[in-house]
Amino acid sequence: MICMPIELNDKQKVAYANWQYKAPEVGQPINLPKVGTVGYVSEVIDNKKTGEQAYIITPKKLPKKPTASDLNQVVNVTILYRGSTEPGKGDDWVKDWINTDLPIGNQVIGGGQKMPPAQLKSAAQTLDTAMNRYKNATFDIYGHSLGSMNGQYAISDTKYPDRIHAAYLYEGPNIHSVLNDKQQRTAETLKNRIFNYIDDKDYIAIGYTNASMVGMLIRIDSKKATGAVDQHMWGGYQFDKSGNIRTATDTKIKLKMAQTDIVMQDQLKALTSLATKLTKSGGHLSASEQIYLESSEVLIIVDGIAKMVESGFSRDYSSLPASNQRNGDALDRHRAARTRCGVPFELL
Repeated sequence: MICMPIELNDKQKVAYANWQYKAPEVGQPINLPKVGTVGYVSEVIDNKKTGEQAYIITPKKLPKKPTASDLNQVVNVTILYRGSTEPGKGDDWVKDWINTDLPIGNQVIGGGQKMPPAQLKSAAQTLDTAMNRYKNATFDIYGHSLGSMNGQYAISDTKYPDRIHAAYLYEGPNIHSVLNDKQQRTAETLKNRIFNYIDDKDYIAIGYTNASMVGMLIRIDSKKATGAVDQHMWGGYQFDKSGNIRTATDTKIKLKMAQTDIVMQDQLKALTSLATKLTKSGGHLSASEQIYLESSEVLIIVDGIAKMVESGFSRDYSSLPASNQRNGDALDRHRAARTRCGVPFELL
């Protein structure tokens, strides 16, 4: 059986990212609404020297002392980089705010020498160490605020960029100017796998006006939250009834196209792996196996194109007149009925 990362909607991804603030312990399951358990905490990173905090999640619960075989069977890993500790609380808030946040803020706003703080460097070390530990895994990265900066830097600095599956980064300052030339080139090659979400009403998410950045910028259509802290903590985020984040139509299309491409690549990779296994088992593919694989590849591509087309149309009809809402709901019912028949709606 080929295991692939679980597909989550935008709302569920935010819920996943929010686990970084719940201080989960090793062995604890990560549960998401309407999804269930998506993984287990395998390692907790608490770097007392730099203040970095991160959580490494694997799809299955590992033994307390995993063997090399256990680790090699892990095919996908998620890293959650935690945001700053509240000032005055905990023993690492000085390292977060004084040693990391303020120097980065000064760099972003005023320019200056490219001197990445120690915490960003240790975040990069965390990623590469995990990649060496889980040798057969691809990686999903989540981060919020300072965690977003740590994620931006770690991805840009990694020795194994081809193993980055996707990254979902929220409300962090733009650290592109802190990166060296090599890191900036790495970030550019991964641009369509890094989703950098920004609420323009959040005062922390700075440095994105007329500037290069790490990843694809997703400016969300936000509401006014109850206060600055709530605004920063996803309080202004809005989602449609399918869990898709509200943003400008052109941005939504680019976002869904990039995400659909990742899913298609996952499916094609699984199909390639299956073909390799079939070839090894029999020495060559039979005619029926060849037809099956070719048909599956076509269906993956067709389904991916259908999803890209559909992504251009919002399914949230709440802002429309009542008559149009009814038409939209009827369209959804028709789409669901067609999908149950096993045929993509847009092809009928």
